[in-house]
Amino acid sequence: MKRKILFLSLALLLPVIVFLFLKKFGRNRFDIPVYHKDSVEYVVGCERIFKAPYIISDSVASEIGWQGKEATLISFAEIPSEGLMRLKEDFEPSQLQIVYSNDLAVARLKCMFLVSEKYSAVLVDGKKQIRGYYLLATREEADRLVMEISILLKDY
Repeated sequence: MKRKILFLSLALLLPVIVFLFLKKFGRNRFDIPVYHKDSVEYVVGCERIFKAPYIISDSVASEIGWQGKEATLISFAEIPSEGLMRLKEDFEPSQLQIVYSNDLAVARLKCMFLVSEKYSAVLVDGKKQIRGYYLLATREEADRLVMEISILLKDY
């Protein structure tokens, strides 16, 4: 009988101890990836040249009017009005820059941002690193974008 009480006490006490330990020493944090951080075949004018960690070049940044904000969304297609309104409501213009590429530059910029045909937007951080690819026509992708921008602004 004493054994049962001891095991029952331990079974009830152990989750409380784990909870208190995690509450005191744990950190609830989500990371978003840095794409092409280790290496990628570097592209210049859509020609592959060599392998290196990838960041957006200064010439491309100036072409899109990059302002060095912590989060820049480059869209290669029209953002659905619901998604655009949500982005403008959730983030201040000082936090998020939204860039629409014009029709003439879409193919070249998609190449420079390493965007495959299935995606319509790319998220770039303040260090000119690619942080995400999105298909903004779907609600799930728009939700993921908003969440990842929030994480980017909070943690980086």
